[in-house]
Amino acid sequence: MKKLIITITNILMSLALTCGSTTEYIKFNNVNDLMRVDTFLYSAPIIGTDESMTQTAYTIIKEKKAKKPEPVKEEKTPTPEPIKKDDSNQKTEPVKKEETPTPEPVNPEPVKEEEPQPEQQTQDTVASGNIIDFYNNINKRNGVETLPAHLQGYAEQIIRVVLENDEMTHCFKWGELSSADMEIIKQAINNTYFSYFEDRIIINCFNEGEYYLTVNNSRERRNKSLEIECNVGNIVNNVVFSGMTEKEAIKAINAYVCNLISYEEGQKSPYIAFQTGKGNCRTYACIFKMMCNQIGIECDYIEGFANGGYHAWNRVYISGVPYWIDCCWNNGGTNEYSLSADLWGDHSVSTVNQFFYNDEY
Repeated sequence: MKKLIITITNILMSLALTCGSTTEYIKFNNVNDLMRVDTFLYSAPIIGTDESMTQTAYTIIKEKKAKKPEPVKEEKTPTPEPIKKDDSNQKTEPVKKEETPTPEPVNPEPVKEEEPQPEQQTQDTVASGNIIDFYNNINKRNGVETLPAHLQGYAEQIIRVVLENDEMTHCFKWGELSSADMEIIKQAINNTYFSYFEDRIIINCFNEGEYYLTVNNSRERRNKSLEIECNVGNIVNNVVFSGMTEKEAIKAINAYVCNLISYEEGQKSPYIAFQTGKGNCRTYACIFKMMCNQIGIECDYIEGFANGGYHAWNRVYISGVPYWIDCCWNNGGTNEYSLSADLWGDHSVSTVNQFFYNDEY
């Protein structure tokens, strides 16, 4: 097919030359050369007769290849970058707001903190009292020795009956002796012989001038009282020293009693307390009174109520001035109930005794 086209082309070219055309053609061996020459015939130079047409065609082609114009570069409009769609999964950093710089505060003058003042302690208004006189204990105990002379004989008769009989009831017919005088005698005997034990002698008056004495193991009770008194004397000599004031001695006795006894409900016997170190409020009050009496400090045994319950404590006298003290409630080292001129609001008195227990029989 290609050969046919070339042959036809050559024939046409020969006819053209024969007819006197101004354009001279070249013989080509293939279609590609024909197409290339045809492309540039518009600018073909005049070919001389002496030049070979084939050579001229090839020269034209060669020059056209060398002078091939560079293609005009089209100015490309810059393609805008595609807008990125918000990716909901992509974390976007929050836009930081520009913070207006806070002006530095003007430092005011430092306020001087007030130094904590020490708690004002309640002023101790309790007088020191007299110097302890170890030989003055008998008078302060209000024993038989302190009775007026006209009552001494009655007391001696009662003591004789008590110590000679273990269990009995005896009637003294002393019409000249008033009931008030008998109360003074009875307290003096209990303070002397039975002050350190739970029980006491009991004397009741049924008819004026007739006094009935009830004796119940009086000699055993008296012996136990003497044993306790001996123990108390030895203890006081190691707690209270010569030259102490009454106030100093009372504080020392309070501390000793608190250390000696551990509270046990229902244990009210001072005798057992010295053996076991256990006792209730009665025991605290009894032993405190014993020790005060031993060195001549006047002391009352008090029964009453505290916080709505039964309780027992003491009242002591310093230079004749009464002060309240509660050893049982001072136990633990607080000493909140020590030497108060006024009775505490949570205490109320029902009975005041020179000896230890309620005298209602």
